[in-house]
Amino acid sequence: YKWTSVDRFKKAVSHSPHPRLQMLAKTRTFFSEVKAELQKASWPWDPQERGVKKYRELIDSTTVVIVAMLLLSGFVSLWDLVMMSLVGTLTK
Repeated sequence: YKWTSVDRFKKAVSHSPHPRLQMLAKTRTFFSEVKAELQKASWPWDPQERGVKKYRELIDSTTVVIVAMLLLSGFVSLWDLVMMSLVGTLTK
């Protein structure tokens, strides 16, 4: 196991009676863990590409989501219109 500066800081502060130092240690630990997790993430662009080509996967995914939203909203709107007409006809 490789000791990092965060580990040494956590060990030194964990035995500290000062709540502010403990809160600082927890905050520092949180942000170091967030950084480590973000480095593991798969980002939707290729860092080697330049310009719009860099964001091709991001643009394609966004387009798919927008088209799916439009189709779903059209479907819901159509059924809302059908149900309103049906209820209006039945209650007259």
